This record gives sequence, C-alpha cells and structure tokens, in this order.
Amino acid sequence: MKGTALNEIRPATSGQMKDVYGLMIQAVPAELTFEEATMFLRKKGEMIGRIQACFPRASTKNDIMTSWELFYQHIQP
Repeated sequence: MKGTALNEIRPATSGQMKDVYGLMIQAVPAELTFEEATMFLRKKGEMIGRIQACFPRASTKNDIMTSWELFYQHIQP
C-alpha cells in the first residue's frame, strides 16, 4: 500500500510554483522610472527578506542572515 506519512512535507507542484512566480511578477509595477528601479535594486537584500517573510516557512541559514541584516538596518542611527 502506497501512501504518504502524516508529517511528510510535499513539495509544491510545478504548476503551483508557476502561479506563485506569476503572482510575484504581477506585484511589480508595470512601469518604473530609472530612479525607482535603481533604488529597488540597491535594496535587494531587504526586498528578498520582505518577500521571504510572506512565506510561513523560512528557516534556512540565508533567511536568518537576511533577518539580521534587516534588523541592523533598522537600528543604525
């Protein structure tokens, strides 16, 4: 009998991932000025952290580093 364990985490399907990526693309304004795009790209780490915060499971080493980077950005004078 083939089945899944109750605590097994199933990966998202490729169709689900396609939909998630599409949602992210839709969230970006269709037209940005050069200055807006430059400002956004300068804050790449912060933006990655904000996007990752939208997802409930964020436990990789990279996520932890990003969280600390954001923390220190907020407490700097």
